[in-house]
Amino acid sequence: MRLITVFCLLTAAVVALPAQQYFPPGVLDTTPEDHDSKAKWYAVHLKALHEPSLWELSQNPNVEAYRFLWVRTFDHPIAVRLVVRASGSGWMHVRMTSGHGGYEPGRII
Repeated sequence: MRLITVFCLLTAAVVALPAQQYFPPGVLDTTPEDHDSKAKWYAVHLKALHEPSLWELSQNPNVEAYRFLWVRTFDHPIAVRLVVRASGSGWMHVRMTSGHGGYEPGRII
């Protein structure tokens, strides 16, 4: 019974969290409906790839990051992210999911 209570509380906490915003309003299309549709589609793939929101990261002036998202229709989606430190050094994150860009994103492989 205790385990069920903890599970329910954790589930409620996750549902109460605000959804991560990957794109500022209006950048993906000219109408709000089209923008929202595209933002939702890309967000599904970015979340499956465990990618952070670069828009949210951009609020921190100490963060410099770039991402290439390759959502291929019949092949596995790929995200390549470069994070640059103030010193000029940095690191690269490369992730791929098992799904296909035109369909379900799958899981990290």
